Amino acid sequence: MARRSPTPRSSVWTDRRISEHRTEEPLSRERIVTAAVSLLDEGGLAQFSLRKLADRLGQPVTSLYWHVVSRDGLLELVADEVMGEVEIPDAAPETWRAGLDAYARGLREMVQRHPWTMQLMGAYPAVGPNAIETSDRVIRVLRAAGFDGGRLVHVNSLISSFAVGAGLLAATQSKSAAPDSVAGMESYLEQALTRHPDFAWWMRLAQDSDPAQLSDDGFEFGLTTLLDSLERLRG
Repeated sequence: MARRSPTPRSSVWTDRRISEHRTEEPLSRERIVTAAVSLLDEGGLAQFSLRKLADRLGQPVTSLYWHVVSRDGLLELVADEVMGEVEIPDAAPETWRAGLDAYARGLREMVQRHPWTMQLMGAYPAVGPNAIETSDRVIRVLRAAGFDGGRLVHVNSLISSFAVGAGLLAATQSKSAAPDSVAGMESYLEQALTRHPDFAWWMRLAQDSDPAQLSDDGFEFGLTTLLDSLERLRG
């Protein structure tokens, strides 16, 4: 017996039950999305709920459904909202490197500000207006650089993955570097470091460095290396 295909989940971008232009006071879709981003920045996805959002807005939770049909729909909206923070200059053959540099920096900074976006990437289709505009501009930069076909796809994935990973690392590094994160593990670490001298050297190096500066320096090194490699690849 043939398997039944799963029913595709509806998207907020194709849901006609709610008007995108509904702006009656005291709520609007724009106000709801702005408050949702702020709430997610404070507590992350695990602590987020429509009820908490309604409390933040000072409105009954049922009032949200006039503007967003579900929690999934709202998360699609906030994911697209923060993608609008990534700016990419116009494409030109002579400025492709600056374009990719700006994209990588913008994407890293966005993820660093909103690390919860990592849990939404892939969970919802990136087909909102900001996501499409960002993708379109990146593709134009890559085509201006001379990339095409499968190679363009791979380069785009490479830059995006590097920037997103660097942003997440920057967002979490300060927490993992805090003294409390290894409290009570002194005896275990002493034994482990004795058995692994190279790791012990690396730990001392990390402890003697400022986590934020180390993250920034690593990003600069990685991005320069990537762009230099792409320069040779396109040649």
